[in-house]
Amino acid sequence: MANIDQQISVTTQPDDADVPLGSITGSTPMSATVPGGYSIPQSTQVSKQGYQSQTIAIQRGVRTSHLVQDFLPGLLLGPIPLLVDAITGDWGYVANTNYHVTLHPIPTAVSSAPASRQEMK
Repeated sequence: MANIDQQISVTTQPDDADVPLGSITGSTPMSATVPGGYSIPQSTQVSKQGYQSQTIAIQRGVRTSHLVQDFLPGLLLGPIPLLVDAITGDWGYVANTNYHVTLHPIPTAVSSAPASRQEMK
């Protein structure tokens, strides 16, 4: 088997947030092709000036169909297909390919100077 590249899409509210996804950096809304296997990013940081940055975890899964395809020929070829895919991480894939992040503004400090009081007479 060969690693299968996958498309990951990231959207944010508001748009134009910076997202490094693997070796690609872009602004939302964006999508990027990431390699499969062990090269799948585990997380990414979404940031925009004036907003709190957020980290999103890239959900990963295991291709059970690849395991079955490796196991059946493995009966004849020995453990070679299983070992190759275990070493390359070929069983891994991106389980969720669409991510939406709502960014929250960084609170601004409000002047807390006491209001002037008029004395009542």
